[in-house]
Amino acid sequence: MLLEEKECRNHDFSVETPPPIQAPWSRQTESLEPNPTQSQPTDELDTEISEAQAQLANLIRQRRLIELQQQVSDEQVALEVARKRLAATSSKDSSPTVSTAVNDSVNRQDKVLITPMRNGYSKAGIIQTPNTALIAPSEQTVSPDLRTPQSNPSSVELENTALSGPTNPKLKISGEPATAKESAPANSNNQTLPAPNIPVYHGRALGEFKNYARCLEHHFDRYSSWYITDERKVTRTLKHVAFDLQNEWKRQIRNKPPEQLQIGVSPEVARARYVDSYQRPFQSVTDFSNWIQQWEPHFHNDLSERDRMRHLFEHLSNKVREEADKTYLDFTHYYDFVVYLQRIEDSIDKRAGPLRKKFSNPRKRHHTGS
Repeated sequence: MLLEEKECRNHDFSVETPPPIQAPWSRQTESLEPNPTQSQPTDELDTEISEAQAQLANLIRQRRLIELQQQVSDEQVALEVARKRLAATSSKDSSPTVSTAVNDSVNRQDKVLITPMRNGYSKAGIIQTPNTALIAPSEQTVSPDLRTPQSNPSSVELENTALSGPTNPKLKISGEPATAKESAPANSNNQTLPAPNIPVYHGRALGEFKNYARCLEHHFDRYSSWYITDERKVTRTLKHVAFDLQNEWKRQIRNKPPEQLQIGVSPEVARARYVDSYQRPFQSVTDFSNWIQQWEPHFHNDLSERDRMRHLFEHLSNKVREEADKTYLDFTHYYDFVVYLQRIEDSIDKRAGPLRKKFSNPRKRHHTGS
């Protein structure tokens, strides 16, 4: 019996399970496993970052597209002007001819002009071509592009494509392909305008501008019968301004107010001239009033009639203010006050009288015969 009880006790002791020693390891592995509630915000942030990056890339591509479209537009304008200049080229001495050689030359020049634009580069907005590729522009030239022959094959009319004005003469070409006959020019003196010797203006220095203006004035004076309107003068002037300078001017005036472009006076300068001006010794009251009033519309102000009269009175000379019995407080209208001050100044000049005649040498004694 004792042996059976010992065996039962040993069996019960062996049946008991050992303590769970692996519980801490299981808790550590559970802490390392990703929590689905914590990973969800990270995934949303990654999605937002990806969307923001895609939106930024899209905006960059749109801006690049707009810049390319602007460059294409500028190059198209430059190409059109270059083609018009090319169509207006001819030799001054030789008469214009219509032959295959002219067409070949035009085709070569077109290739020279178009190739840099296709490659996407040009130096300072001006197309660089070899010296032998282009001929100097002329005002009285023949377009090399011929129109389709009309019903009458004996003559073909070519309209002058030079940019000197809408009333440019037309040239008629007879049935012979190798000769051309010039018609009378459109100006009153019936004289042909040759190619002007005017340099291209790049806006680099003051001396360049003076030379450019002097050449233009000489050309306008020489052919004054043709340049009878300012529109023709402006058209001729713009032909000799560099393309990059014209584009820069367009960019500058894009954000300027129209009042400043028409008048050309900045508000800061106008305000300084109005506030800091005083009557000069040989300047009348009326002239000084006109001087300060010409700057008033060019800057923003809320001046009343009383403010304008006070400003005028405080900036007059001392002699006029001392002689005036009335001040700006005694008047309602500005121009009545100006008339009164002008009368005061005129009375001062009358009392002063004419200047005395100076003697050459008042101390010199006259010799008397003895």
